[in-house]
Parts: sequence; C-alpha cells; structure tokens
Amino acid sequence: MIRKSFLFLGMMISCLFLWTSTPVAAQESLSLSVTPPLFQLNVAPGDAWKSSIKVINSNPYEITVYAQVYDFEPKGEDGQGSFLEKMPREEGFPGTLAHWISVTEDAIVIPPERSADVPITVMVPKGASPGGHFAAMLIGTKPPENSSASAVRTSQVVTSLFFLRVAGDIKEAGSVREFSVSHLFRERPEADFVLRFQNDGNVHLQPQGGITIYNMWGKERGFVPINQKSHFGNVLPESIRRFDFSWQGEASLSDIGRYTAEVAVTYGEEGRQNTSSKVYFWVIPFKATAMTLAILGIGIFFCVWIIRRYVRRVMYLSGYSQTEIRETRVKKVRVKDFSGPLREGVLDLRKLRMHEGDTTFVQSCVRFVRHYYLFFVGIMVVLVLGSIVVAYFKDVLKDQKDYEITVPEGDVQTTISAEEALRQKEDLVPHEEKE
Repeated sequence: MIRKSFLFLGMMISCLFLWTSTPVAAQESLSLSVTPPLFQLNVAPGDAWKSSIKVINSNPYEITVYAQVYDFEPKGEDGQGSFLEKMPREEGFPGTLAHWISVTEDAIVIPPERSADVPITVMVPKGASPGGHFAAMLIGTKPPENSSASAVRTSQVVTSLFFLRVAGDIKEAGSVREFSVSHLFRERPEADFVLRFQNDGNVHLQPQGGITIYNMWGKERGFVPINQKSHFGNVLPESIRRFDFSWQGEASLSDIGRYTAEVAVTYGEEGRQNTSSKVYFWVIPFKATAMTLAILGIGIFFCVWIIRRYVRRVMYLSGYSQTEIRETRVKKVRVKDFSGPLREGVLDLRKLRMHEGDTTFVQSCVRFVRHYYLFFVGIMVVLVLGSIVVAYFKDVLKDQKDYEITVPEGDVQTTISAEEALRQKEDLVPHEEKE
C-alpha cells in the first residue's frame, strides 16, 4: 500500500514537471533582423536591378527562413502600411512591383550567430507606369501556406521595403494639411506639435525641414528637425502622414508670453518645393507670474507714494500751507523748486561733523537716517525694481537657450539635445550661403 502511494506521488510530480516546463520551451526567444530595411530606387521602364538582403541570425541555434513579396500601400496616418498579396498578372498588364521582384522561394538555412544573403532581382517592364511603386519583402521563420514544409513552433517576421520611382510623367505635389499645437496655454516652455503632410503627387515624398520656435521678443527658443539624416518619414502618393514632435525649453520666468512656432519643409527630387505654416501658443506660469506681479505692484505703488510725498515736501518748502497742499489748491510750482528737498538734505548732511571723543556724531547720524528713511527706502526699491527689469531683458534677449526635443525615428521616438538640433539646422543651409 505504501509502495503504491509513493508510485502515485512520483507520477504526479513527473506530470507537474512536464506540464510546467512545456510553456518555457514554447516561449523560447527568437532574434532576427535584416539590412537594409529600405530600398529607394530610381529606374526607367525596361531596366533590371540586382542586389541582396542580408538576414542576420543572432540566436545561438540554426534557423530556417523564407522570403515572400507583397504589394505595399499606406494604412492610416502613422506611417504604417498594409501588405497585399499579389494577384495573378493579367495578360498585357505590367502588373505591380510585387510581380517585378524575383526572390528564391526555397528555405534559407542560417547557422547560429551568422548571416545569409538573399539575392533579389527587380525587372521593370517596358510598359510600367511612371511614378511610385511600392512593395515589401517579408522574411520569417514561418513557411508559406502553400509550402510542404512543417510550421515551426516560434515564428518571427522582418520586413524590407521597396520604394520604386519609375521615370516618366512624374508629379511631385504636397502641402501641410495641418500644423497644430496640443495645448494653447502652458505653465512652462514646452509644447507638443502635430504635423500632417499631404502627398498629392504620384511618387513618394520625404518632407525635410524643421520647426522653429520663437518667444514674444522674436528670439529663437528651439528648433525641431524633420526627417534629417533619416531614410524614413516618407509619404506615399495620395495619402497623409502624421508626425508628432515634442519640445521642452529651459524653465525661466522671463520667457513668458506668446510663442510662435513656424514649420518650413521642402520636398521633391525633380525640383525642390517649399511649404510652411505657423501656430501660436502661450507660456504663462500662473503662480510664479502672480507672485512676480504682486511684488512689482507693491514696488510701483510704493514708488508712487514716495513721489507724492516728495511733491508735497516741494510744495511745503515753496511756501504753501498744509491746508493748501492737502486740498490741492496749489496753482503753480516752479521746476527749480523740485530740488528743494534734496538741497535741504545736503545741508543737513554737511552739518554732521566727527570730532575725536565726540559721541554725538553717531546720534546725529541716527537722527539723519530716521528723518530721511523714506529717501533711502525709495532708493533701495528703485534699485531692486531696476535690477529686476535689467535681469528680465538680459535673460529674455539671449540668442539661445537650452532645450530638448523628441522626434520620430522610424517606429520609435528619439530625444535629442539642443546642440544636435542646431547641427542639423546648419545642415539645412546650402553650402553657398554658408560661404
């Protein structure tokens, strides 16, 4: 009986071990990549072009891959596409790009941590229509459905795109369909921009340029490069492509107010064309602005109060009675009389004398400061307000400030610094203009 119990327990443990270990094997990771991921070709009807795609196996085991060609068309506005199986070619019809690409249909075996070249040939028929033609080559570990090979347990597919430009009646036309900012008001210098570019031509276009951001004084506070040093960001014919950008400027109370963001892009190979658009937004740090305005308001109110006290003192020294000054029945005060309080203060200052062993000098100084304390406070307030104004304009009129931007790079968002963005901006300037 005891022996049977141990036998039953051993069988249960074995089943549990097998049940828990199976999913681990099924979820074994697989790494696969291709290069180049994009071919951009300019050809003429009747041309033939040959090359190869390198498939890289980064796994510590051997894999078998298969290549298939599909037609490619845009899907949505995020740069995604749809893969369409090529239809049987009709007689007298040149077909699509998927029909023009020849690739082996045999299984391709790649040793561990090695690569293999997949030869391809593009035969452009003489009757090919001018303009853009698009296809995609899918290379994966899963065999085609019509293949007799058995399916593998874990599969992965990588893609290499073909953008073909057939010479002839080429039409390059595009425009900025939308350029907008996500929020009209911000509490710090930052913004999220949306650019939608429309391609009205018959070939793919890659809009290149940038978004320049200015503060309310016309000083540049950021530059967002668009499709610089990138083979991606293409807009296929009769479609709209959306680009999302982010800008984060240096936090500063001085750079408040209305900002201007101007996008300017160029496109086309036959002849470079330009299009641009503007958008406005406000940067207002409400709490800090309210506190600053309160301080400035108190300072200005105090300055006005000091000036009124000074004017009353001028009137008193000019011979007007307190009743006339209080009831504002003063008819005329000469300009030179406005220096009267200052002359009086200078005379009181000259009366201060320092004698050896005389302690009355300190007492005289204390009485002088008490008598003219509003004058000294007023000078301090004016100096503080003046320093704030000078610091404000010194900071707001800087030619450059630090910032970070986020731009799309293929399927990911990349953050770059202000230095890198400015280097890419310099690359936009023609060589003749630099000289």
